Amino acid sequence: MNLRNLALSSAVAVLTASQTSYAQTPTNAVYSLVTNMRCKPGKTVECEAYLTGPLHKAMQARVDKGHISGYTLTRLMDPLVVEAGYTHTYVVSSDKPFPAEPSAGYRNVVEEAVGMSDADYQAKSNEVRDLVSRYRSKTVAVAGDGIQKGDFIRTYSLKTPAGKRAELRENMQSFRAPMMDQLMKGGRLRRWTFRELMNRGEADAFNATESITYKDAEMAMAEPPSLQQAQAAFAKGAPGKDYQYFLEKRRELNHVVMVRTSKIIDLINK
Repeated sequence: MNLRNLALSSAVAVLTASQTSYAQTPTNAVYSLVTNMRCKPGKTVECEAYLTGPLHKAMQARVDKGHISGYTLTRLMDPLVVEAGYTHTYVVSSDKPFPAEPSAGYRNVVEEAVGMSDADYQAKSNEVRDLVSRYRSKTVAVAGDGIQKGDFIRTYSLKTPAGKRAELRENMQSFRAPMMDQLMKGGRLRRWTFRELMNRGEADAFNATESITYKDAEMAMAEPPSLQQAQAAFAKGAPGKDYQYFLEKRRELNHVVMVRTSKIIDLINK
């Protein structure tokens, strides 16, 4: 982890612990299917035309027919593209778990919406992009709302030690969510989301994600509060509490293994 991310993790640990405990969970559990993809070399223009054209039409039809509840497409910001191995990510959301295989209705909507068979649609996709990775997740804590096209998302991939996932979930719901809810009122942020990955083993690189949506790139890339500022906030919000204890507890539960910043270039909601 670089110094910036270490400072952010430490500052967040202290600010989180100073909040009044309450749970802020989604009204309906939101399930997400996250797909990372890479535009093929030399085909970035054609790739984005496909992503914001045929893929958008297919996703809009699926939202309209109730197959999914939302869709978000983001472009990874340079210079992380080379390091990450992918260029774009799309997230499909639903109020119920995704089946192991898509239904015939989910696939067949392509022909009506895009004007080509599912086979031709897949062939067109394969011409301009490569799928890199895919995983399922479930939102278990959230603050804020109203993300927009053009916003920037900073996503932290988290690794929680074995046997500590329930403790981290409680920490996020009871301490982190209330703090983030207060930050939304300052106008700096739009949305904060904590998701747990589903069907992931202990050997996987990460098992949860924390995403913060900002209104512009400058906010997304700004330096976090200093440790001195965080300690002052802790002393004011939790008088008489042990600063070091809460700092160490947060570090025990939450190891940041990767940070990615991306821009929302397409968005569909019900």
